[in-house]
Amino acid sequence: PPPPPPPPPPPFQAEDGIRDECTSLVGSVMFIRDRHDSLFTISALPSNGTSMDDLEVAIIAQIKALQDERPTEDELARVKAQVVASSVFEQDSSFYQAMKIGIMETVGLGWKTKDEYVDRINAVTAEQVQQVARKYFVEDHLTVAELIPQSTEVQLSSSGSMKPGETHAH
Repeated sequence: PPPPPPPPPPPFQAEDGIRDECTSLVGSVMFIRDRHDSLFTISALPSNGTSMDDLEVAIIAQIKALQDERPTEDELARVKAQVVASSVFEQDSSFYQAMKIGIMETVGLGWKTKDEYVDRINAVTAEQVQQVARKYFVEDHLTVAELIPQSTEVQLSSSGSMKPGETHAH
């Protein structure tokens, strides 16, 4: 049989516009079909010469700006277009269509609600975005993690396993 299709993108994924001298890559993800509270994750890769502390400050400044000022109609339209395009792309995979229906049923929303998604995204207002940023993006809820790559050199003992205290790579 042919190989399975590539995995689809997450249910919601949009770049949040932080592209400047601090970052070379940034993105955000929230799984909006989770049954209970979910995480909103912002991932970023600093540009050469940018510290993790500076990157964190830049991201928090963007969040603060979103809390203080509503996104412009152009910004909102751009993000809506990305989200809708992602939703349309998801329909290319019968596997993902079935998974989406299963998720909707599992979380108690019913499979027919999937057809309302694009209309609900297009109905989001700049005021709602600002209200959500103020309500949920608060410092008490912030968790910051830095992933530090480990050495790619692995020293194996005679038994073929790692020696205590050694680093490993995947």
